[in-house]
Amino acid sequence: MDYNFYIAALGASAGGLKALKSYFSNVKDVENIAYVVVLHSKRDYESHLPQILARHTSTPIVEIEQGMAIERGKIFIHPPAMKVTLKEGHFILSERSSLELLNRTINHFLNSLAEDAKDKVIGVIMSGTGNDGTEGFHAIEKNRGITLVQDPETAEFDGMPNHSIKYDHPTFILPPDKMPKEIENYVRQNLQLEEHITHINI
Repeated sequence: MDYNFYIAALGASAGGLKALKSYFSNVKDVENIAYVVVLHSKRDYESHLPQILARHTSTPIVEIEQGMAIERGKIFIHPPAMKVTLKEGHFILSERSSLELLNRTINHFLNSLAEDAKDKVIGVIMSGTGNDGTEGFHAIEKNRGITLVQDPETAEFDGMPNHSIKYDHPTFILPPDKMPKEIENYVRQNLQLEEHITHINI
């Protein structure tokens, strides 16, 4: 699928809620960005994340449903106990196996996103334990997307950010409240460049 907007995927685990609230409180422009939030949670957890984030942003928030199309200008929330794949612009849900001891839902989504949206992908890793997300970052960078990691000094749990920094080459290392401006500037500049190239080729 040829995307004409960018997709920012935010992955977080323990301590991630605080980071997400800080991030979305500072979002100014979502006209050409779709957000997908993947937050680790127990399989039987009843998520209130859409309601919580709605207190910090006016951007429409929806929980992902089977077959739903991704759209710019919205925040899509990963449902607990599910793995999310993006294929040809639509979400595919599958249940996490009860045999999975480690949660790899961030890597799973980022890998599919990188394959589907290529250089239109922006990956973000926030507070959390373990190393979920690093493998997905490799896939994003291989497909010419960019990656951002929460500054470990600002994270409640620095395992995921530190692992990404150690084993990857994130484009930016920032506190959550500084990330939206960098992402919005990046999207704006790239869309202007694409428009310029299109005019030259006409």
